[in-house]
Amino acid sequence: MFFFSFFLLLCIRLPVPTLAETARKYLKTVAPLLSNDEFSETKKIVEQFQQESEPLQELLLKRAQTEENWLSQWWLDKTYLEWRLNLPIYYNPALVFPRQSYRDFNGQIQFASNFIHGVLLYRSLIDK
Repeated sequence: MFFFSFFLLLCIRLPVPTLAETARKYLKTVAPLLSNDEFSETKKIVEQFQQESEPLQELLLKRAQTEENWLSQWWLDKTYLEWRLNLPIYYNPALVFPRQSYRDFNGQIQFASNFIHGVLLYRSLIDK
């Protein structure tokens, strides 16, 4: 049973999201970061992009038919190979720490503050 499940996973191709889905997710992501005026302007730009980008979407769909994963090679190239930056600092999505015990929420805030302070100190050393 395990082998069959694994085989099915290998056969499933990464779907290409629709333009509408991508636009909706993008607007949802940027909304908290923008003022109302900025969001309105961004929404207009996204709507214009949707109207003009159908040929690009078609190219993605064609790529998805010929590649096992239409995104993975681009992701590898752009994220890890082309940029000459320190991978642990710029690209690691998460860190794992030993379990901590906090007396209260303020303890968590103190730990996070100390961590951020340490990261910024380390970053300043790298930038020098």
